[in-house]
Amino acid sequence: MDDRKFNILIVEDSLPQVLLFKEVLKSDNYALDIALSGKTALEKVNNEPFSLILLDIVLPDISGFKLLSILRQDEKTANIPVIMISAKNESSSIKKTLEMGAMDYIVKPIDPDILNAKVKNLLTYYKYK
Repeated sequence: MDDRKFNILIVEDSLPQVLLFKEVLKSDNYALDIALSGKTALEKVNNEPFSLILLDIVLPDISGFKLLSILRQDEKTANIPVIMISAKNESSSIKKTLEMGAMDYIVKPIDPDILNAKVKNLLTYYKYK
């Protein structure tokens, strides 16, 4: 893409999933940060800029839906692209997240090639926006 680092926040409470994301997204162009809860994610997005957020729907403190809603209502975070992640492959969940402002939806188990392609596409698109 270019020589600039893209800051990606991974919001996921499962350590095995976090390790998988880190392995799949290891790249010289990506700086990865982890939040194991919604509260931690909110603290992080208020203290540093992110190029992209990967957001699990099921979190220990607040739902990914609620966190997405909070992000979209805040001027500082409203335009950060979000990819929702869930084990649910139900059209109602997918539709709900897209209507709430998520840019994409990925179903667990994660396909590394699909994840890489979606992340790269969103970062490329938003870089030029």
